[in-house]
Amino acid sequence: MNFLKTVFSICSGTGVFLRLVTVSPWKAILHYCMFASICAFLVAVLNVSYYSGKASETSLLLSKVFGSVNISQAGILPESEPEKQRTVELDNGFILSYFPQKSIQDADIFSEKEGDDENDFRGITWTPGIIFAWLKVKDGKIVVMPFIAPKEKRNVELFDKKDAKDWLRKINTAPYQDFNLPPHKISFQSFAGHAVLAATILTFGGYLVHIIFSAFLFSGVFSIIYALIGDENIPGLTMKKLFVTAIYAGIPGTLIGAAFPAFNLPFFSYQTVYLACLLIYLIAVLNALKRAAAPPKKEEEDDIF
Repeated sequence: MNFLKTVFSICSGTGVFLRLVTVSPWKAILHYCMFASICAFLVAVLNVSYYSGKASETSLLLSKVFGSVNISQAGILPESEPEKQRTVELDNGFILSYFPQKSIQDADIFSEKEGDDENDFRGITWTPGIIFAWLKVKDGKIVVMPFIAPKEKRNVELFDKKDAKDWLRKINTAPYQDFNLPPHKISFQSFAGHAVLAATILTFGGYLVHIIFSAFLFSGVFSIIYALIGDENIPGLTMKKLFVTAIYAGIPGTLIGAAFPAFNLPFFSYQTVYLACLLIYLIAVLNALKRAAAPPKKEEEDDIF
């Protein structure tokens, strides 16, 4: 079955799982990753208008705090008090932190706030050598995306926290040159469009990782538990087939769960909605497979005498 037909069939009923259990795990993973990419893209795109409004509002705030941005051989410096470390809290969980060169060595740049969801660790860091957005993903990994950076330091990178700090220290070495923007003064209003693009890309990347990780984690855990302690196991339903079934059964939950961040709905997170929908739909799917695997009942002949 092709990708789109598979998705529509899954969302239409459980009958399609009689065929899907025979699909290879790699094909199931490919189908789910494609679907996760679509959902993450929709979450990002549907938040663009929100980001645009906030970017305009934020640019005015940053102008009051920093003045403007001066790019020269002295580095990327704020017009107002370039030797003062400052942090501005932005909406939607982002922070912008400015670190002068003298404070980079001891600063906790990729800080974590106690009690926060680890997926909310993200921000924009400004130093004399580079301005970049960062996002903490699973296992303490950090994605960095430079805005203004020297030559050969402009690619999106994935680091451990320690490696990210070392990477940042090496960049902040005077004299500064070869930035991707020429030496001049820049107003924060001119950054608004770039900020919207960065926020959109970070949202897409963050939710793509989050969606795929959640699916593989919960599908794998369920497959192992059901194979070990499940009552009345379905004949021929191996752990591999259980995993494939769970991956495909998570597609409706992924779609419903993605609607919450896409439309900024309150109360529930993506993962909570996904897990609840996965369990409910998976129970229905397994019951349908169990009924299909049950031997047909013998029809009793009516006594005509």
